[in-house]
Amino acid sequence: MTRDERAGDMVVAVVVNWNAGIQLEHCLQSLRDACSVVVVDNASTDGSIEAAKELPNVTLIESPENLGFGKACNLGAYRLSTKY
Repeated sequence: MTRDERAGDMVVAVVVNWNAGIQLEHCLQSLRDACSVVVVDNASTDGSIEAAKELPNVTLIESPENLGFGKACNLGAYRLSTKY
């Protein structure tokens, strides 16, 4: 089954990052074939967002400040054009 035939094209995961290091890369790799991803970075300083910049199914939103988890989730969801 190709990605186009799955519900993954209708689903986008919002991932909030703040200095998550290698965990962000592992998270994005695990979601790579399942769905598109919006990563909201809360002003990380550890270089963890570099992994997000490398992947084609990832949209990166870089916040200049740490918004907190809830506000960052809302920012990511606001940018979505999918139903789920």
